[in-house]
Amino acid sequence: MFTQTGIFYLRTVAGTPVASAREKGPPRASTSQGTCESAMKADRTMDRYVHDERDPLGAWVDWYVSAEHRDEPGTGCPVAALIGDVNRCNDHIRDGYDALVDRYIGVVAGMLGGGDDARRQAIMAVSALVGSLVLARAVNDDTHSKEILGTVREALRHQPGTIQ
Repeated sequence: MFTQTGIFYLRTVAGTPVASAREKGPPRASTSQGTCESAMKADRTMDRYVHDERDPLGAWVDWYVSAEHRDEPGTGCPVAALIGDVNRCNDHIRDGYDALVDRYIGVVAGMLGGGDDARRQAIMAVSALVGSLVLARAVNDDTHSKEILGTVREALRHQPGTIQ
């Protein structure tokens, strides 16, 4: 089921009224402006790393696969938080989710220098990051969770031609 943060975040991205967002599935609880602002924190976090002069992509990868991010799903990445629920939503919400995923891919591709090859590498990186975060949150063993995050971090930071 959607977190309140998630559905209102996507509603904002898609420009969809709350009633339309509920067309598929049971009614959802209402939320406050503060909850919506909390959801947008994840976008502001990514924006903060884009401007890291030393290593923007490396800094974002390090944060994304951190225990801190794993342990704060309500204020973390909405792409990961909603991955299991968005497929049951209406087209407006899914369009908002598509826009958010495309934004992440575009920002990462820009960090990789742009172009077709950078976009392909960005799709791989975003997929690995989101997948590792979802798995790390789902497993019950903290050691296993840290292993998942650490393995993806190391793979992305040491893959030739991508993230150094």
